[in-house]
Amino acid sequence: MSQAIGGFELPPISSFTRNLLIGMFVLYAIELALRNGGLVDLSPLIWFGFGEGFQPWQPVTRFLIQGNAVFNVVLSGVVLYLLMPTIERWFTKRQLAQSVGFAAVGGTLFALLLNLTGAVTGAAMGVAPLITTLFVLFGLYRPDAIIRLFFILPVPAKFVAWGTGLITFLLMLASFDLGAAVSFAQAIEAFGQPLEEKPPNADIIKDGASKLYYAEGLAGVDGLAMQTWLEDGLAALTGNLVGRAG
Repeated sequence: MSQAIGGFELPPISSFTRNLLIGMFVLYAIELALRNGGLVDLSPLIWFGFGEGFQPWQPVTRFLIQGNAVFNVVLSGVVLYLLMPTIERWFTKRQLAQSVGFAAVGGTLFALLLNLTGAVTGAAMGVAPLITTLFVLFGLYRPDAIIRLFFILPVPAKFVAWGTGLITFLLMLASFDLGAAVSFAQAIEAFGQPLEEKPPNADIIKDGASKLYYAEGLAGVDGLAMQTWLEDGLAALTGNLVGRAG
């Protein structure tokens, strides 16, 4: 079952999401220890632009490096914690992996093209663009969910999805930075990913609490179960994450 802390109801999470969060924070702890301890030079794993230290493996390894942006890492973890229960409840892991993967590949190719033409420069790293992709997917396939931006302004999730694309586009125009271009490109690619809602008997999450929430969603109580924590938790984070994605 979900837990309540100070009157705020926390969503239950599956073992998949829990392991994902643990893995993300463990990798970041290792990164900080290696870099700050002077043991290993991790800069070759960061994606640098052409003529600025580019290596062919960097568009892949850049996801492993988060830099000193501790707040970004924590924010990404919180957003994952809030989004994944609903996303897992409605889509299979295979569908989700394909959509996020296609968005990542398409966004990477688009950013490479922009960098090759000299339109953007700089470096890119971190998982923020992947989280931006989840924002868009959530907004597209749960369009009527209400998110209270900054705990005040009620906004349908579909507008958050389109707003994410617009904000990342403006950030790219403002900076002409490779990281901002990656965030924009992956957000746009997410709009083209055809996710189909899974049938009721497909890939049901086995964890008891998440399975209960899944059943509530099928019974039409999804809005109630999800809105309790999504409005209060995800709302105030949207602008911050998109603003720092680049």
